[in-house]
Amino acid sequence: MLMLMKFSRKILIFILTFFPILLFLIFLKKNSSETVTLNVYNWGDFMSLGGDSGKNVNELFTQKTGIKINYTTFQSNEEMMTKIMGGGAEYDVIFPSDYCVSKLIDNDLLAEINFDNIPNYKLVSSDLKNLEFDPDGKKYVAYSWGVLGIFYNKDYVKEKVTWDLLWNKKYKNKILMLDNPRDALSISLLREKKSINSEKIEDWTEAAEDLQNQKSLVSNYMSDQIFDKLIGEEDYIAPFYYGHSPQNDVLKKSPNIKFDVPREGTNKFIDCICILKSSKHKKEAEEYINFLCGDEISYINSKVTGYFPANQNVAEKLIEKSEFLNSYDKSKFYVYKDLSPEISKFTDDAWVNIKAGNKKFHFQNLVLILIFSSLIIFYIAILVAKIKKKSRSD
Repeated sequence: MLMLMKFSRKILIFILTFFPILLFLIFLKKNSSETVTLNVYNWGDFMSLGGDSGKNVNELFTQKTGIKINYTTFQSNEEMMTKIMGGGAEYDVIFPSDYCVSKLIDNDLLAEINFDNIPNYKLVSSDLKNLEFDPDGKKYVAYSWGVLGIFYNKDYVKEKVTWDLLWNKKYKNKILMLDNPRDALSISLLREKKSINSEKIEDWTEAAEDLQNQKSLVSNYMSDQIFDKLIGEEDYIAPFYYGHSPQNDVLKKSPNIKFDVPREGTNKFIDCICILKSSKHKKEAEEYINFLCGDEISYINSKVTGYFPANQNVAEKLIEKSEFLNSYDKSKFYVYKDLSPEISKFTDDAWVNIKAGNKKFHFQNLVLILIFSSLIIFYIAILVAKIKKKSRSD
């Protein structure tokens, strides 16, 4: 009996000692299995991610909430739209530009946002809410904005900056163009003083023809590498986006590179934050958006992007310092609207034809055709010679 009591006491001690540890391990395992990871899809260089840029805001968010961020980037709206609409990737939070928001809404891909989970939404400028691409304002939160203009090397370009500059034959093979149809075709429309949201097919047809006429002057179509080309003086002129300071403070580092907005008018772009309807972590996604809208994080990110944040407190301070921006007629800053399916299809097809018709493309193919034709002629000549030789021997 005494031995049984001693054995029971040992079992009790064992249970009391190891049961709390077992409970802790179960709790730890449960918590680790419930750790949420948000898949975020954003423009390149559109967020402070550490390194030379300073603080990594995604790491700060994880430290604050425990929610992890799986962060990937895209280079154009078209790239992003193709991936999202193709259903090949599972993202929670995405950063489309204005006109793409309405496309995503039309395809029923965006979730309605619960603004009760985004108290910092009150800090977003009122003129960036309920815009035409989502009049109800239920499926986007503005993130940043800026304008489209022309960067140029003042050592070589002396003319007044207008959109015509991009068609100036004097700068043949020293002109860069943006590698997307919406901006490229809209630049032509602005040049001809037409609406960048025109629903007239003839306007877009003329714009496409205009770009076809321009292509022999264009060195390349690109986006993020534009500054490298300008700084290296490989090219002299390029349209690109501008906010309170250009990307990488290129104007400060390269005093020969200048920026101007053509007086014909320009596009005011608004990049947004949206949650995909397929997201499995909608509440956490809203928590992430709220974090990005705060004063401190808005300021940190705006220093990296060079664009104005949607946060009104931060933007107002930056605008006050931007004498440059304040010198322009803001009534000529036009926001993109979504185009009808017919116009959208036309612009996409036109852009494919413009890119395929690039002079370099034709030249390379012509060379290949000539080489191939020469080889065929050579072998035919050999074959004919053999046949003649054989017939003579017979």
